[in-house]
Amino acid sequence: MAERLGCPVEQLEDQGVTVLSAGIAAMMGGRASPDGVTVLSDACAAMAVKGPDGAVIAADQVHRTHLGSLQGFLADIKPVSEL
Repeated sequence: MAERLGCPVEQLEDQGVTVLSAGIAAMMGGRASPDGVTVLSDACAAMAVKGPDGAVIAADQVHRTHLGSLQGFLADIKPVSEL
């Protein structure tokens, strides 16, 4: 985010950007910052996992499922290109 805005990370808030965890924000009933979710939508930080039946669930499917659980409930999901 800082690189895209051309500023150091410590100056992000000066640029009007606040990045929060959707999980922590959700605990208190708040929404995640839209900029934080924008970064999340293009990050593929998920790992493949085994389902309860032992079948492997691919990382991209896990990631899409996580994004789907946030969309419209806690956040609006957008790619970085729409920032």
